[in-house]
Amino acid sequence: MEDRDLQIEDLKSLTVAQLAGLGEGHVGYIRQIETDEGIQFELRGADGSQLATAETEAAALFAAEHLEIEPVTLQ
Repeated sequence: MEDRDLQIEDLKSLTVAQLAGLGEGHVGYIRQIETDEGIQFELRGADGSQLATAETEAAALFAAEHLEIEPVTLQ
């Protein structure tokens, strides 16, 4: 468990730019947003850039698969 804790501490010390660069083009996240049309789901790249918007989370996951982006959970 010590190795994992060290890795997490290393990640905490990264700058925003360094963190964004880690998954550029490979990793993204899906977030729920509220629009005039109602609830939608955005697929965003590791750098925060918007890659797709979908009406359902399943559709956003499909977009991630199509773009070869591995969606991750942010905490």
